[in-house]
Amino acid sequence: MAKQHYVIVVVDDDPTLNSLIRDILSAEGYQVPGCFTRAASSRVIKRVVPDVAVIDMQMDVRDAGLLLLQSLRQNPQTLTLSVIICSADLPYLDEHREQVALLGAEAIPKPFEIEHLLETVKRLLAATPE
Repeated sequence: MAKQHYVIVVVDDDPTLNSLIRDILSAEGYQVPGCFTRAASSRVIKRVVPDVAVIDMQMDVRDAGLLLLQSLRQNPQTLTLSVIICSADLPYLDEHREQVALLGAEAIPKPFEIEHLLETVKRLLAATPE
């Protein structure tokens, strides 16, 4: 039986973008808690164990999203969590794209097409074991 209820955590320090992404995903029927810092997201992700995390690369520090991704991969509870890393700093994202991929995450540059984000989320959910 297919899972009926998915949780997607959005981690972005920009309140407007965080809210927009959460609104878009909520409209698709997902439960979408939001976080604004790496520290808060670590606590929320460990508590709710989402199906997907959409994480901004740069928050309180330039590599906050990458550091969060690394910590998620070191925790057995979140080792296989599907992650999308987003960044408006394309040179920085390109510089770290291979590392992001090696850590099993998707990289999406900002600004992104809403349909691209939704398609990526759906693809990751379809590949997630129940």
